Amino acid sequence: NGAYTDYDGVEPVEIGKIVDTTTQKDVLYIYYNKNNYAENGYHVNIDVYEDENGEYPVANVDDMHRPCMFNDPDVFLSIMLHEYGHYINGDLNQTGLTNQQIQEDRLRCIQMGRVYEMERRADLFAVRYVGKPVFIRSMDYMIEQRKRRNDAAVNVAIREFKLRKQAVKNL
Repeated sequence: NGAYTDYDGVEPVEIGKIVDTTTQKDVLYIYYNKNNYAENGYHVNIDVYEDENGEYPVANVDDMHRPCMFNDPDVFLSIMLHEYGHYINGDLNQTGLTNQQIQEDRLRCIQMGRVYEMERRADLFAVRYVGKPVFIRSMDYMIEQRKRRNDAAVNVAIREFKLRKQAVKNL
């Protein structure tokens, strides 16, 4: 969709999609949401939308990652497939855990030098389609983006990306 390059409106807009080449079905829609971080707490995330045909997964991105779609499409695809992996793996339907509990568990894993299971499984999903080298480049890209953002959680986030990168290298 041509909106991926210059759309600057406040409403989310579809900027792309991933199509399963075997079934020719759309499997993931990619929306640009200028306010994604303010609304969801992430610069990229997966969500489920619903219309008259049922539910469908949407990866939301904001200005931090939208340029990657054009500048490094393989890395962008890797990031989108990681998000789609969360949908496929049922991570959005975790019952009994609050978002805060998930974040606390995730932080404990990072502190112990491990990758949180949901992240590991989503990474493996992406690696199956883009391969190790592209996925590792996507982790390098995410590390650079976090360095630029330089917020209070920068060191923890970078440590997690490095752990994820090493886990994929060890596959």
